Amino acid sequence: MKQCLVLLFFVGFSGVSFGQFNNANNRNHLPDDFPVPEVVYSNNPSPGYFFISPAGLWGYFPEATPYLVIMDNYGTPVFFAEQSSSAFDFKIQADGSLTYAYGTRGRTHHMLNDKMEFVKDLNVVGFPNDFHDLMVLDNGNYLMLANEYRIVDMDTVVEGGQQGVTVIGGVIQIQDSNDNVLFHWSTFNHFKITDAADHVDLTNPNSIDYAHINSIDMDSDSTIILSSRNMHELTKISTTDGEVIWRMGGENNMFTFNSDTSVFSGQHDFRKLDNGQYSVFDNNWFSGIEGSRASFFMLDEQNYEADLLKQYKSFPELIQGSIMGSVQPLANGNWVVGWGSGDPNFTEFEPDGSKVLEVRYDAVSYRAFKYDWKPKAFTFDADETDFGDVGVSQPVTMTVELTNNLQQDVEINYIHQHDTYVNVLNQLPVQVPANDKVTFEIQFTPDGTEGIFEDLLTFCWDTEVEGLSQRIATQLPVRAHASTGSGIEDELLWDIKIYPNPFSDKVIVELEPDLNNKMHITLINALGQVVYEVRETNQKYLEISTENLANGFYQLLISSGNKQTAKKLIKL
Repeated sequence: MKQCLVLLFFVGFSGVSFGQFNNANNRNHLPDDFPVPEVVYSNNPSPGYFFISPAGLWGYFPEATPYLVIMDNYGTPVFFAEQSSSAFDFKIQADGSLTYAYGTRGRTHHMLNDKMEFVKDLNVVGFPNDFHDLMVLDNGNYLMLANEYRIVDMDTVVEGGQQGVTVIGGVIQIQDSNDNVLFHWSTFNHFKITDAADHVDLTNPNSIDYAHINSIDMDSDSTIILSSRNMHELTKISTTDGEVIWRMGGENNMFTFNSDTSVFSGQHDFRKLDNGQYSVFDNNWFSGIEGSRASFFMLDEQNYEADLLKQYKSFPELIQGSIMGSVQPLANGNWVVGWGSGDPNFTEFEPDGSKVLEVRYDAVSYRAFKYDWKPKAFTFDADETDFGDVGVSQPVTMTVELTNNLQQDVEINYIHQHDTYVNVLNQLPVQVPANDKVTFEIQFTPDGTEGIFEDLLTFCWDTEVEGLSQRIATQLPVRAHASTGSGIEDELLWDIKIYPNPFSDKVIVELEPDLNNKMHITLINALGQVVYEVRETNQKYLEISTENLANGFYQLLISSGNKQTAKKLIKL
């Protein structure tokens, strides 16, 4: 029986490349059944990583293999984990942990740490979990959602109803970190079955899902807001006594909408925003209105008035996401809208509604999130590799140090890059012992071309366990500026090696100078002060003592005649 892939850190395995991964057609060394993201529009999206859980759900892409995926703005995965059944609601919580629902209809919520290691399972006490939502609150408590099943003689409720029908309600619980129940609430105690919208068949003899809660969130320290899709209703309740404070939309609407376009139906993802507004993903399901949208309301809760402030729709073509969907604010003011079953799958908007990124893949994802997040399983000693100003024909090499932060050995067996000017000189695979470090040598070769060169290298540990595929990766931005007026050309300097970087008590410079052109070497601190200098040397090996230098950034200049190259260094 297949286990959830994130448990691999506890069962032990050796990281190996395997035939299921596909190296052809620029597929990023991905498994053959991986839903490859296609960036259909990009115009300066915000930094960060997207969290999605692509799968085949409810008739959409029935052959799709379920995965958890973390991908960058290019669509390159820095993490994926194949699942043996569908996963839902993959996201980062307030405490920095990652959670997602897993199993038949999401019966268990898994929690991971920032190194993608399994931490614990989260379950509602006494009821089966509902995959739709789970929140780790700022105080460490858990806001959780479950299903409640009751046998109801529906012939006593509606005309034409059947006896002994399974009716599905919703349960909300707040638990502390020790799984103690602090608050419990059931739709059966506060909503009528007949509150269901017209599309719900109350004469169904088998089962009736009359409320279908699909999001929960804290409105304040003592109030919860929820979305009930099958009632077309948004609701606010008190955690003090469980009483309903207000109901918006549906059969029991208490609000006046101050816009003809404010009506929502089949909605998802109702949230209270930091600015006091409310967001909702409006599926426009059974409404007769084309196109799903992200809507933003300001509510007057004293006079029960709702003002639609703005809405985001896709353009030039509308996207209809009949089921699923999400709306997420980003720190820079942008918004990420997950279109659920719509195509494309998600869009990032600027505050004025302009698109900056849109992505599709051959699957659906219940929600789509973006976070300013960095992989932590293994990390580099610098945020980027900057070769500085170099000559147009001189290959330049720098070293970087990668640390394995896991409790087991890993293997870097694939490096993804976007261009050909940068190469990692290490022969793959590279073994990295647990809690240890290895050095990678990166070479930039401008090949006679001037300009600014940038690339993003993705160092991958691609593995398989019990037939399930996984990637854990980290990324390193690389930058260089090549020009005919910079650097030391081949006739002046054949090779330069400067290491280690970052450094501590010394810096080693290895060079092959032309004996007719002696070198001038200068080390300058961040204030522009010269802290080391040697003139007219043709030494092939130079050791610079840096033990007495302060920590920080430095620049090493090497010149000969009117040619010069510069290297950025850091002391830690």
